[in-house]
Amino acid sequence: MRINAINNVYNSRNTINFNRISQMRETKDEIILSASIHHKEGTGILQKIKTIALGKLAYDPIKQSVYYQKHGKISKDIRIADGFKDMGKSGSIAKNGKAKSHREIIVVDRKRDYVLQEMTDYVKDNTRGMDENEKVRYLSDFIQNVESMIETKNKGRFPQHNQEVLLGHSVINRYAEGRHNALFFKIIGDEIGIKNDLIKGTLAGCKHAWNVVHYEDGRKVIHDCTSGVAEDAKSSFVYRQAK
Repeated sequence: MRINAINNVYNSRNTINFNRISQMRETKDEIILSASIHHKEGTGILQKIKTIALGKLAYDPIKQSVYYQKHGKISKDIRIADGFKDMGKSGSIAKNGKAKSHREIIVVDRKRDYVLQEMTDYVKDNTRGMDENEKVRYLSDFIQNVESMIETKNKGRFPQHNQEVLLGHSVINRYAEGRHNALFFKIIGDEIGIKNDLIKGTLAGCKHAWNVVHYEDGRKVIHDCTSGVAEDAKSSFVYRQAK
């Protein structure tokens, strides 16, 4: 990885030629990492570089769905857009957004999904004033225990294969598992300032999904809300991202 890749887009006056960013041969992650070394998080320049480097991936739910299905990752720099779909490991999605899967198709739609809305608001209210470590622990515990906090008569109502259902449906009907929990962590985590990647792949040979939290001190830690595991992402030998 070329850490100083972003140097190539500076003009002689040390100002950025933003048109060069989209022409760089480095990957999106390499460009953003290099830019984050030169510019502080939250600055307008860094945000503009991220937007250009990511292109439609920054806001287009179909692009995000296709990318996640192909690469098994949504990075910390991308906020999942409404309309995003997770088809599971064996599913597929066309350019027009039509998805197919042997499992249910999870749909993210904050406006229609009142369960996701209520979960997000609840966590935001209860994590005000917390530092990042406290927020991560709170969110992990919340996702692991949220089903027991909700009164419902729908236990055991599993969706049909290839059926599109809102993410919150998994909580109301109490069938949330790895890919649902990882999506909840990504979406709600972004709202409360937890920088995290959404990852899918295999855990000890089985299909699974989890998150990698990027801490301010440089640590990258796997957080698996399904099993309650938290471990150093660099030394993990059982969590394998999909390729």
